[in-house]
Amino acid sequence: MPPVARSAMTDSVFSPHGTAKYCKTPTTQATQQGVSKVYVEGILAINDGKMMKEHPAPGCAPHAPGLDAGSSKVLCEESGIARIGDIYGGEHPITSGSSKVFAG
Repeated sequence: MPPVARSAMTDSVFSPHGTAKYCKTPTTQATQQGVSKVYVEGILAINDGKMMKEHPAPGCAPHAPGLDAGSSKVLCEESGIARIGDIYGGEHPITSGSSKVFAG
């Protein structure tokens, strides 16, 4: 089972586009929005649709895509909880998470 991801720029998200000239260099970005009532190690959890940190996209316009889908087995405020490997906006996988909380 993968570790659960947390909000508030606590966990990392890979971005295939970066902040270099013409936004070609991949970067590490972060989680951002969380749910309102469920905590993982004292930090709000993330579920479907919550947005990652705003960052440049192709063409260098900033964007903050939402989580495509979290766990199909563990719900958090009625939507799938986010884990390492879950993806924001079709191309931004979560790359870090809790060392103590896991979800299938």
